[in-house]
Amino acid sequence: MPASPDDTLEGGITAEEFRSFTVGGKTAGEVVAPSVISLRRRNETSGYRAMPGALGKLLSANNVKRTFIGNCDTLSEKHREDVAACFDDSGCVDFGAVSDPNLLIKDPASPCGLKTNIDRLGGGKIFRRKRPRCD
Repeated sequence: MPASPDDTLEGGITAEEFRSFTVGGKTAGEVVAPSVISLRRRNETSGYRAMPGALGKLLSANNVKRTFIGNCDTLSEKHREDVAACFDDSGCVDFGAVSDPNLLIKDPASPCGLKTNIDRLGGGKIFRRKRPRCD
């Protein structure tokens, strides 16, 4: 599950594996996806040749700063798999926010009871804060 540096990591990621997401004690990106480790393991033992993070790695190699803002959380579960669209092969995204408590707002009429807080996301503080640093 992707995480911001202040999130509690899940999924059995070891301390040694988590260190692979850090440089000098700081995360290599504002958003990290420890799930890249299990994705790589699964792909190594299957016939599926996709390389998790290939697009993000290519973008990063060409000095394109990647940003991911948002999540697909429900009232009962965290879902942050979408960050795979831009993480690199180490599971890192340069800038972003996936765990901001104001990204979603309760809406009983929406699927799963939540919807994106557009004021906070697009026209709000998060986007304006990230935009000058990303491509």
